[in-house]
Amino acid sequence: MSKPPVSADAPVQRVLHVLNYGWPHIDGYTVRSSGLITAQAQHLGLDVTVATSPFAPLTRAADRQFQTEAWHPGAQIHAARHRSDDDRVAEIKRFERPGIGLAPATQREFRAELASIVRRLSPDLIHVHHPHYVASVAIDVARAFDLPCVYELRCFNGDYDLGLASRYANLRGQLFNRHEAAVCRAADAVVTISDGLAGRIINTGVARERVFVVRNSVDTQRFSSGSRPSPYGTSRVRMGYACTFSPMEGLDLLVDAAANLSPQLRNRLEIVIAGDGADRERIEARIAERGLEATVKLPGFIPYGDMPDFYRGLDLFVVPRRDTPVAAATTPLKPLEARAAGVPMLVSDLPALRELLGDNAPDVRFVSPQAEALGRALAGFMHEPWSGASVGDHERSWSREVMRYRTVYATAQAIKSPNADRTTRIERANTTLRRVGRRAARRVVDSPLPGTTPLACHAVVCGFPRTGSTMLQMMIAAAVPDVRVFDGEIEAVWAARHALRNHRWMLTKNPRDIDTIDAVREFYSRRSAKAHFVVMLRDPRAVLTSKHAAYPSSRGYYVSFERWRRIYRRFRALAAAKDITTLRYEDLVVAPDRIQAQLEADIGWGRRAEFADYDRAVQKQALARDSMTEGALGGLRAVESSRIEQWRRSEHAPRIRAMLEAIPQMPDYLIELGYETDDAWRHDIV
Repeated sequence: MSKPPVSADAPVQRVLHVLNYGWPHIDGYTVRSSGLITAQAQHLGLDVTVATSPFAPLTRAADRQFQTEAWHPGAQIHAARHRSDDDRVAEIKRFERPGIGLAPATQREFRAELASIVRRLSPDLIHVHHPHYVASVAIDVARAFDLPCVYELRCFNGDYDLGLASRYANLRGQLFNRHEAAVCRAADAVVTISDGLAGRIINTGVARERVFVVRNSVDTQRFSSGSRPSPYGTSRVRMGYACTFSPMEGLDLLVDAAANLSPQLRNRLEIVIAGDGADRERIEARIAERGLEATVKLPGFIPYGDMPDFYRGLDLFVVPRRDTPVAAATTPLKPLEARAAGVPMLVSDLPALRELLGDNAPDVRFVSPQAEALGRALAGFMHEPWSGASVGDHERSWSREVMRYRTVYATAQAIKSPNADRTTRIERANTTLRRVGRRAARRVVDSPLPGTTPLACHAVVCGFPRTGSTMLQMMIAAAVPDVRVFDGEIEAVWAARHALRNHRWMLTKNPRDIDTIDAVREFYSRRSAKAHFVVMLRDPRAVLTSKHAAYPSSRGYYVSFERWRRIYRRFRALAAAKDITTLRYEDLVVAPDRIQAQLEADIGWGRRAEFADYDRAVQKQALARDSMTEGALGGLRAVESSRIEQWRRSEHAPRIRAMLEAIPQMPDYLIELGYETDDAWRHDIV
């Protein structure tokens, strides 16, 4: 699985970001992710793609309208297995507890999916973002492909549990942080968001030269102190905050502080706390208990695109965070956005917030995180307000801060080789056991052992890509009894020699196997099982105007002209043989019953479901689909023929014209393949 290491002299160009979750979820985690990834594309010129894990997101908020050139569904791949037709993925097992490092089943599937994505995209570097149960998988995959790996740790999530009354919670927090420290030590370079966190990472045993600080920043084109009217504004003194509702945020302190104000000040005050979260009900009860329903408003989630107006409608932005381990060490994003919008701030006096905003900033006042002190500070602002940052004062923009990643990536490249074997003894032992197990298993493949089912036929689906081969693969998996089917694309020669099976039939699907037909034939010529080749074909115009959803949308059309031409030369060279069935995509979607009967006659397998109803059979049998399969299918869907003529759409006209320039013989090829009787179709191209 390895690839030649990228030379330290060649700067990183293709970066695969691995996130716990991404678009459309919205919180501090995804806002920073979207900011830095977009800035890398805009200001560093990097080719960036996002892979998201199968683990549950840590936020309930979502904003499908918030997209950038590098942060949108077409730029992300969900590294998870799909088990229904509504884009849901397999849930993690009930016994799994990822935070304490117990998620073997989900991580195993995640590792396979991420490896598949790396094979597709060939990145120069993997940049994985916390938490540890995502990062440990990404680091494993990076090692397997000999790639440098950067780990970005934005907080020690275990700190959320430290200090709680529960002994179990404290133990859980310690285990969580211990895993985070181990992942930091295993990565080639580590990025964090504050000096305090950097020092803590170094104290876990990470060399100082491998730790970098890339601070939270904002898109200053989106957040600025403009005069655009806010839909949230009122004539009263308006203070506010935006966050995920949790005890750490100290929202109850803000409510109590408002209750401590004099009635005259309360009548002039409105406090708006935007957001949602697990602590919302408690805060609503606190507001009612203090009789502040007319003063404190909870509008819920505000779309991220509306947040600049939300900030501009405030007279004061208040950050009432409690003095907890997480709040003391982690720098939030929202104060930077409010500052960029020109809003003055009142914030808790915590080390992370002082580092974030500066000790002597004129637009900020620090206050002890206690209700009494906060109340006095609110009253002080109402009597004598201070101003927000003026345009030009804001230094923390992504356009500047993102430049630090060049040094991070260059360091990871340089460090990778001498530190590539930072594996634990347990990891090395597991690798050895897997190697021995595979060697032993290869010796018994297809051996006539008691209780085993000898292989009768290995069906090899190959030929042109984007010809319905993935749909055929799912049809066979759902409709043929006792068949061994693999996720995604597996090389037929590898499966023949090494794949464990206890089935009468085995299916592999890989368009490139059109080049290995002779090798597969030779392998089975010495065995009782046989091989049968299903060579897929489709109108070349449809193949060359097809896109693949398992790849970023920036890739564009999936099959290059040169690749099609090379496969066509191989296709024409194939001699007619009993072990080859040529199958047209058009026949598969128009007459699936006939194709099913033809394959049964050619190969000899049976039937438990109908090809024509494969989508329902897949759901009934709960067959999982890896991300490559899901992308190739474009989602699980019924058999239908509407895509046969998709190449005629006006959006593809430039591509068809380019095809005719690159392959001027195409009109003749279409006649030879039986798709046209003449070249009159050329006149229909706009």
